[in-house]
Amino acid sequence: MRKYLTLLRVNLEDALEYRVEAAIWYLYDLLPPVVMLLLWLAIYEEGQGLAGFSLVEVVTYYLGMVVLRSLLTTHVEWAISYDVRMGYLSRYLTRPVNVWGVWLAGELGWKVVRLLWLAPTLALALALLGPQLAFPPLDGLQLAGLALSLALAFALGFFLKLNLGLAAFWLIEIEGATWLYEAAVFLLSGAMLPLEVLPDPVAALARLLPFQYLYSFPATVLLGRVEGGALLAGLLGQVAWLAAAALLARLAWPAALRQYEAVGG
Repeated sequence: MRKYLTLLRVNLEDALEYRVEAAIWYLYDLLPPVVMLLLWLAIYEEGQGLAGFSLVEVVTYYLGMVVLRSLLTTHVEWAISYDVRMGYLSRYLTRPVNVWGVWLAGELGWKVVRLLWLAPTLALALALLGPQLAFPPLDGLQLAGLALSLALAFALGFFLKLNLGLAAFWLIEIEGATWLYEAAVFLLSGAMLPLEVLPDPVAALARLLPFQYLYSFPATVLLGRVEGGALLAGLLGQVAWLAAAALLARLAWPAALRQYEAVGG
């Protein structure tokens, strides 16, 4: 465990050193929900509604989306692609560490720096939107479900991106696949619009895919719209997709290592 705590510290120092890059990635996750919030504020000013969402719920939803995208979004695929392309993966394979643990420590280190950016953003949002925010009183079961859903969403996002990153063992560049993935997630995860607002065919597709469990499900739990059996079903859905993503990565990993040529490094 000391090895991975050391890796976490090293990655935290790395993230603090590359502050501008950290700020760029933070803005990348921050701007889409902010833009959508401004759009729907304009729509509500014209007297239109949003699929049963009150103005207060919409503001709370998108502010929650800012937090969720900042804390739950992982970019481990870029680290995998870089390590494979440069041959740096070799130094991990020949040392007594778990490579996935190395990549996870990197994600967690950068997440700590994200918190440093997120805190003033939330303070400003609360100052500007305070009267339009209302977090429903959640009972103990809902609070526990929210905490568990956040942990499962982060793990699911990590393994989905891990599987995406493993494509780097076969492809020269994964940038195109990555941006296609990001576009699909933005549309089908609830980051752009609540799933209830999407056209029926798109909403049906979104509910068949794991992306809803990254942002939409935790956000609806936060709004108090999920409780009882629905909360349990959602958590079980997260667990099932997490297990599937982890199993896929576990099966693909040996084949990926056989493909690795250790060029560079």
